[in-house]
Amino acid sequence: MFTHLECPYFFIETDVLVGSRVVDKHKYCLLEMQECFETYCMRKDQAEQSLEEIKVSSKQQSLGDGGSFPIQCSEEQKLDLCQKLYKLIFQLVMLFESYIKLLDCFKLVQTASQVNILKIL
Repeated sequence: MFTHLECPYFFIETDVLVGSRVVDKHKYCLLEMQECFETYCMRKDQAEQSLEEIKVSSKQQSLGDGGSFPIQCSEEQKLDLCQKLYKLIFQLVMLFESYIKLLDCFKLVQTASQVNILKIL
């Protein structure tokens, strides 16, 4: 998976590819990436919200006891945050895999003269 870390820019003559399966695969891959990205954003917001709940709970505890005891948040809050972070990481992997599918889609036509892959350093 990490062998695909390069992020090239593609320029393709659309007139040549009209009606080909590459355009359809490209559309499908972009829709899949969009869905993964939207879900990633949702999972990120959920994880941030869970973290904020822990922060608020810790702040309330420290203010309630005068700051003399160590701060403790509930095990349920910790478990909830861990679950949401796991889902976030999994969604990030899904997003990366959908990007790899998009790159593989273009590798099919890379040898054609109408496709130029630009690598910007």
